[in-house]
Amino acid sequence: MSYRNISKPSREELKTFMIDKTNQEAASHFKVSVRTIVRLIKSYGLNYEEMKYGNYPLINEKQKELLIASLLGDGGLEKGGRFKLGQTMIGDKKEYVDWLQKELSPYSKEVYKCGPSFRFYTITHSVFKDLRQKWYPAGKKIIPKDIVLSPQILAHWHVQDGTNNQAKKSLILATDCFTKSDTKFLQSRILVDLGLRTTLQMKHGIYPKINIGAYEYQKAIDLISPYIDWRCFDYKVDTAKVKLKNNKNSGACKLNKQSARQIRALFSNKGVKIENLAKRFGVTIKSIYNVLNNETYPENNTAGISVTYNPKET
Repeated sequence: MSYRNISKPSREELKTFMIDKTNQEAASHFKVSVRTIVRLIKSYGLNYEEMKYGNYPLINEKQKELLIASLLGDGGLEKGGRFKLGQTMIGDKKEYVDWLQKELSPYSKEVYKCGPSFRFYTITHSVFKDLRQKWYPAGKKIIPKDIVLSPQILAHWHVQDGTNNQAKKSLILATDCFTKSDTKFLQSRILVDLGLRTTLQMKHGIYPKINIGAYEYQKAIDLISPYIDWRCFDYKVDTAKVKLKNNKNSGACKLNKQSARQIRALFSNKGVKIENLAKRFGVTIKSIYNVLNNETYPENNTAGISVTYNPKET
């Protein structure tokens, strides 16, 4: 069948009809070839995928948080304006990739296997173009200054790019692709938005990481656990080895400023022995020494009691 003498649709006609339609359906409707439809879309400067998904609502709040978490973690945005994410096949991470792909529907495409990983892309859409401009203003990923963190964002950031070190009661968030100043900014957001104190670690002086240490470890685990519901990531919030670990130098995380004041008062005013203070507050002797020496939960108006810790006492 020849379509040479059939008039071609205008830009607005094509754009209006193409919503939720395929190239084949458009060709049949306008009585032109599929090749003509493809050429017209290109010459009119239209985006096929954006027209196809034009009736879908903008991304919701949960999707926004998942995208932010993934951009902090293993996700990325391409120049053309589409999001991508991949996870290793080790430990059956496909469970998580499938879940995330579904949550980003209708913009996400099917999960596929690529080498040793499972991946998926979204369609090319203005939503992701806008994010690309914000996160990659000069072609290199940065941390937008208007970012606000949430427990859900922290949870997905952790499962994608975090480490749970039970032996040291530490959660490490990899921020290798960000600058030191961006990483420090993230630390400030973690403190303000989530109430978690962190420290900065530098590998070889150039690769920053954020450490949520022993004092905040359990608080962080409790904060993110409700959002981690995939068997493949159980180890990210597992604390079984922490509970079994007999670490004589840990325990101060059970204290706070008020209990630290009580310890100093009981030692100075009542003469309560250090080993009895340790039993009373459920911490180690070393922790009591640190409080008395004003090293743990220090008071600005005192220099500490200056007692010497003897490891043999423990």
